[in-house]
Amino acid sequence: MDRAITRGHVIKNIAVMLVVILISTGIQVSQGVTQVDPDPDGLGIYFDLEATVNCNTVPMAEMFDLYLLLTNASASGGVSGWECQIQYDPDLWVLLWYPVGYSGSFFTPPDFALGLVPPLPWAPVIHLLTMTCIVFSPECLWLSIVPYSNPIIPGEIVYADGSDPWNLITMHPSTGGFDIPVAGVNCDCPPPIETTAATWGSMKALYH
Repeated sequence: MDRAITRGHVIKNIAVMLVVILISTGIQVSQGVTQVDPDPDGLGIYFDLEATVNCNTVPMAEMFDLYLLLTNASASGGVSGWECQIQYDPDLWVLLWYPVGYSGSFFTPPDFALGLVPPLPWAPVIHLLTMTCIVFSPECLWLSIVPYSNPIIPGEIVYADGSDPWNLITMHPSTGGFDIPVAGVNCDCPPPIETTAATWGSMKALYH
């Protein structure tokens, strides 16, 4: 048999074996994932810093991080401030709130209206906040983004342009509306309409 052909078969077989090993050991092979929200000025909560995973299954009683991310910012100067409120199921415990770049000593989570000096630089995905969380229930737990309790622009969530703090840009929740959760812990995505309605009914009762 031709040695070149034999070497080709050997290399191909080795490559197939490597892929099988990677899959069987739980190591993921990259397939070119894309952002959940491709539109400008999206605000979402994600399990990764690339804004590609907004629903995931997590073990009970183990800490994990969620990230508030601004995607595809239209202001080229970055972010000098932002405001919104994060609503979430009370069975999701947030152990730590860490606003990126915020040097002040006072904020009132889950309500945020923060100024940043210096501004966060522009990037395709701008990391605004880390939430370190834990759950003690296997139930589906939703998180949502709504306007700050005393918004600078009524009914809107906004950020300030890093190069011009007076230039306020409105954002939209990554899933399209304030009445649709942006992330789910131990949930299927996207949320069914009836689940969304029921969840929002309980959330509104919590925050009134």
